[in-house]
Amino acid sequence: MCMQILFPNLEDLKLSSIKVEQIWHDQPAVQHPCVKNLASIVVENCSNLNYLLTSSMVGSLAQLVRLEICNCKSMEEIVVPEGIGEGKMLFPKLLILELTDLPKLTRFCTSNLLECHSLKVLTLAKCPELKEFISIPLSADIPAMSKPDITKSALFDDKVAFPELEVFLSFEMDSLKVIWHNELHSDSFCKLKILHVGHGKNLLNIFPSSMLRRFHNLENLIINDCDSVEEIFDLQVLINVEQRLAVTATPLRVVRLWNLPHLKHVWNRDPQGILSFNNLSTVHVRGCPGLRSLFPASIALNLLQPNGVKSILNDLDGEGFPQLKHLHVQNCPGIQYVINSIRMGPRTAFLNLDSLLLENLDNLEKICH
Repeated sequence: MCMQILFPNLEDLKLSSIKVEQIWHDQPAVQHPCVKNLASIVVENCSNLNYLLTSSMVGSLAQLVRLEICNCKSMEEIVVPEGIGEGKMLFPKLLILELTDLPKLTRFCTSNLLECHSLKVLTLAKCPELKEFISIPLSADIPAMSKPDITKSALFDDKVAFPELEVFLSFEMDSLKVIWHNELHSDSFCKLKILHVGHGKNLLNIFPSSMLRRFHNLENLIINDCDSVEEIFDLQVLINVEQRLAVTATPLRVVRLWNLPHLKHVWNRDPQGILSFNNLSTVHVRGCPGLRSLFPASIALNLLQPNGVKSILNDLDGEGFPQLKHLHVQNCPGIQYVINSIRMGPRTAFLNLDSLLLENLDNLEKICH
């Protein structure tokens, strides 16, 4: 934008299919009046843009509520640093952040801390080079060999603060191996309600042990077409240190696991009474031929691979799943029984079940055993 043209009252900015290489003038003093009232920024199909904002502009975006960037083929970073030692970066009112189809994007910003205290919805899709959401600013005199190895990084760590995030959607993030680091910001992700991860071909697991404490608001979990995922919840560390918490009744209502060819466990260890799932209403499992356990015995739902345990529902107690309405199991050829329990009462396990789909279960012998 020309330095003589100012838009002090501008609230909504949308740029689409233009060939500019730079949106803002290089001089920060000129930029700030243009952006101080911006509530929405949408940039799409701008193939020559390498970045959107400079770090000095962020402080003037206190009113920004929505930020969407889509199909910008040259975009490498959303906020570029203007010096060494960038401090905290704050978007106080940002509610919706969407980054889609950015093939060269490597990070959102470079900073010691990114705080988005109001962020509710985060969508990341088709950003094949994005491995970590934020990078630590590096001093010029730090030897290269002492710099962090980003190949071992998680997408989110303790440098990201999203305390109000409720919806996280991630699709076709080809370089992503780990979503959450074991060390996270103190209150980040504690209000997450909906998680949908799809087509993450190098993703290994979904939740590390450290996420268990942040799991108490999750209602919908959908994981699909992630070729390398072997487990959903990693409880190894939790069990090893013998950490025992009071039983937490989770609000989880919907679990959908589709086309996960290497999935072996939903839980890699039995949570042994730490969590209960009385609100579970829908379970859909499809195309998971290597699955060893959907839920362990203490939670009372097991789904195993052809050369393992042979029942879907195993060792049910009298309570069962009182809210379960839909149970769909498809393309799991090793299943022999739907229900296998000597402790289950005749009418107590699935009082509200109204939809049962069993498809392509080649070894199924009977419903109840």
